[in-house]
Amino acid sequence: SSLENRERDAERLVGEQQDQLSRYHSAAGLCVGELQQAQNQVRSLQVNIRESEARNQKLQERLAAMELQLRSAQDEAQQQERLIQNLMDGAVSKETELSGTEAAPGQGEVLALQAALFQAQLELQAAQRAQRRADRAQEDQNRALERLERDLQRALQHRRETERHNRELQLIL
Repeated sequence: SSLENRERDAERLVGEQQDQLSRYHSAAGLCVGELQQAQNQVRSLQVNIRESEARNQKLQERLAAMELQLRSAQDEAQQQERLIQNLMDGAVSKETELSGTEAAPGQGEVLALQAALFQAQLELQAAQRAQRRADRAQEDQNRALERLERDLQRALQHRRETERHNRELQLIL
């Protein structure tokens, strides 16, 4: 009977240990599942980050191209302003010359200069419109770049939090 009691106690202890071992296995399985899920999230975030970085690179390239266009438009506008100034100076000097001579023969030159001045003013206005368009496009690009950088920062923050969570899960395991 003492032997039977010991056998029952041993069987009961073995059963309790098997139950406890089963619970440990179940908990470990849950932790492994959570860890795998977290690793999948990290992989997904890494893909998103790479895609964001690629989009960021494309935006930066577009921004550089637009800055080049803007500089070109600014240069063109400056050239137009110089041309207009030269034409105005020429018109003033012709007018000064003509004031002492007959009016009729010089009127053709004055009209030609006025026409050239008018054309230069039209070209300047076109260049100014192009510059305003380039400025607006650059502002749009800057806003898009800022949005992308904010999204990238959020993704990186989420990645860090996920990695921290993964480390905690691994420590538990």
